[in-house]
Amino acid sequence: MLAALCKEEVALSLIPLGLFIAFRQRHPRLGAAVSLLSLTWVALCFLVILPHFNDHATGGSLFWPRYAWLGSSPGTALPNVLTHPWLLFSPLQNPARRDYLAVLLRTGGGLGLFAPAVWLSALPDVVINVLSTHKEQYSGFYQYNAVILPYLMAAAISGTAAFCHARRRTESGGRTAVVSQDDARRITPSSRARRVLWSVSVRWEAALGRLPIRSQWIAPLIIVWLIASAAWNIAATGPLVLAFWETGGHPTPKQAQINALLANVPPRASVAATDTLNPHLSDRYMLYLMPDPQSYTADYVAIDLADAAPTSQPADEEMYWMMLTSGSYSIIGRAGNVMLLERSNLLPPALRVTTPGIEQILEERQMVTGYRAAPGPQLHEHALPEHVQGNDAFTAHEGKTT
Repeated sequence: MLAALCKEEVALSLIPLGLFIAFRQRHPRLGAAVSLLSLTWVALCFLVILPHFNDHATGGSLFWPRYAWLGSSPGTALPNVLTHPWLLFSPLQNPARRDYLAVLLRTGGGLGLFAPAVWLSALPDVVINVLSTHKEQYSGFYQYNAVILPYLMAAAISGTAAFCHARRRTESGGRTAVVSQDDARRITPSSRARRVLWSVSVRWEAALGRLPIRSQWIAPLIIVWLIASAAWNIAATGPLVLAFWETGGHPTPKQAQINALLANVPPRASVAATDTLNPHLSDRYMLYLMPDPQSYTADYVAIDLADAAPTSQPADEEMYWMMLTSGSYSIIGRAGNVMLLERSNLLPPALRVTTPGIEQILEERQMVTGYRAAPGPQLHEHALPEHVQGNDAFTAHEGKTT
């Protein structure tokens, strides 16, 4: 429950977990309390808290543009999905999303297949990631799998235990395939739903018991399979891991000077920065990750082209030169390869146009979230250009850092 306080959608995974506690572990009151409290908290987050603090964003969420292909707002998306349910499966036409599901399946060796009920708690976040147009969410990397992985590992452990238990019962001559009606009524509560679930559980255990692997061979075979599946996943995500690992991976000779340079940025100023500098400025309320077009609205810009992420380095360099040649930014300090720019005046219209290079990078990275505009008389300084409003906008603090 503590995890639910950290992110708005985490409690979605606790709803099926409560059902698992109620029906599979036979603690109905505890399970019902977990599910109801989680459902209440999710409703409070999405219907009250988020709209209150993001009243300018569509549907009260900065992240809805990632799902705008389902409908312009959650209110229009819901009837679209109810009347056209096949829309939810259309993203699977994308090979990258199918590869993502394969990576999840191989996590824990796919042993959760032996205990599929535990997998249900991971389903909400899997659906959230697969339906998103934000490429990083279904890359098999980054933080978007943080809620999913614990359930996959728990399912793998539970599945392994269920498999071993079923095989040992079969080898010892225990009966698992057939349960009489009298036994079912005696063992299970009287409710029809619980009798059905119990019957399914018994038949599933019987099916596991018929798998032709002797119980003494299960442990060594699973160890070998886990090593193989882990290597498979590392190979599948290798390019992302290496690029992420190598960016900023070497010592910076002038780190003290760089820190002193970045300290010149006023606490309340909006800042744009390249990948490796972004974490050093992450305590700012308005922080943009270059080459997001909203970087053109920043009061200060911190750039380290030599250590930028390879995937965005060309667009970062292009944006840097556009800022300098526009006359709206000037270099006020330098430390090693790091340059600090300050905005000197309002941006001219020409600077508010993204170039094909930047558009290509943005399309590849799928940086499509909401935006935060400054209120009141300062709106003219921070208002977004027309071409970045909506799906092209990218919110502060969102994106990968090292």
